[in-house]
Amino acid sequence: MSKPELVLSNTTSFFVGGIRAAFHNARKFGFKYLELVPYRWTKPDEVLHWAQAYQVKVAGIHLPEWWKNSHWHGVQAQKELSQKVFAILWDIYLGPASLSPSLRLAEMLKAKNEPFYLLAHSDLVWEMGTAFNNLAKKFHLVVENIPYHKRDPRFYWDPLEILRVLRDKNLESGLVFDIGHLHQGLNKQPSINIPEMYRLSRPEIIHISYNSGGIHMLPNPSEQDELTKLLRIHQPQYIVMETNPLVSIANGKQLLDKIIAKTV
Repeated sequence: MSKPELVLSNTTSFFVGGIRAAFHNARKFGFKYLELVPYRWTKPDEVLHWAQAYQVKVAGIHLPEWWKNSHWHGVQAQKELSQKVFAILWDIYLGPASLSPSLRLAEMLKAKNEPFYLLAHSDLVWEMGTAFNNLAKKFHLVVENIPYHKRDPRFYWDPLEILRVLRDKNLESGLVFDIGHLHQGLNKQPSINIPEMYRLSRPEIIHISYNSGGIHMLPNPSEQDELTKLLRIHQPQYIVMETNPLVSIANGKQLLDKIIAKTV
């Protein structure tokens, strides 16, 4: 099996230093790649400048959580109080995806022939409608499953359903397998079988952002065992550390290196 590349998300420094801090941390802790969710005030040319200065590539661009919906709609759509709080913060920092500098950055990376992915949550894809199809024909789009909720379409949380719908649309978009999001639905939806979903979907990307003991944490020992077993089934192209800013990047890098070493 080919070894997956480790990617650092700028969630790890989201409130403490901005985009430059993300590049600095990637270089400091040995990541060759970043996944960025640009702030609404991010200047794409500055991103390219820091990428060159730190010799760290932008592997992925994570779109904000909604396309054109108003701030209030975005808050109302969240199911839990903590999610509503974060929706307010995301609106302040990110704004709607349709107005995000993410799209201009994607245009500039494409013009430079830089390989990268543009990431959308599954519910954002639903909201975008035909706009997603148009972007998917222009860029390499990947879709990430979100946590299970009873009244949501299966497409939102089931990686296999995401792939089925994308194939039905004749889109070659890839899959971001968020194990932490699947864990959030295990008690509510007994049919969730993470190993089987993983085996059948063979995702391009894995997000490391577990919620045991806090929000967007590193995997605990039992989750580490599960991740090890999954990687022995299939090695994705990228494994993204998407933890919160209070989690040690050094510890995360060491842990993920250790897990990968046992599976390749």
